[in-house]
Amino acid sequence: MLAAWAAIGIAHGAEEDEEGRYVVVKQILDCSPKILKDGQTLILTLDDTVHGSELAIRRLRGNVWYDLVTRGSADDIKPLMTSEEFALARRVEIPTTITARRQGPNGPIERVFSKPGRYILYSSDNLESEQGGYICTIDYGK
Repeated sequence: MLAAWAAIGIAHGAEEDEEGRYVVVKQILDCSPKILKDGQTLILTLDDTVHGSELAIRRLRGNVWYDLVTRGSADDIKPLMTSEEFALARRVEIPTTITARRQGPNGPIERVFSKPGRYILYSSDNLESEQGGYICTIDYGK
């Protein structure tokens, strides 16, 4: 499956992340605005066939990860949407006020966009695998 994703990315002139598993393909996953301010809404534009069914966001400063859409979401926090809904979505709106559980043992539920800096969104069929997927990058500033 990863080879197929890589072939799609290469065909679209993709850039890769530092590990080479996630690629930038704007036709499959695109984020706007590229510079997000407090009170704005982050818009994801998606291809409805290959972008995956799970979504995470990582704040580079501190390497902090948040799962926004996964198959095994905890019962105590409402996900952005179900993995089935995300897999079929063509557009997703994420407010800067969104909260999610920080990854890690007993990670706290906190506001995702709480600190200025660079954030990377990851889309895949399985974020916890070596499968890879797609990324887009934004900068957040208050």
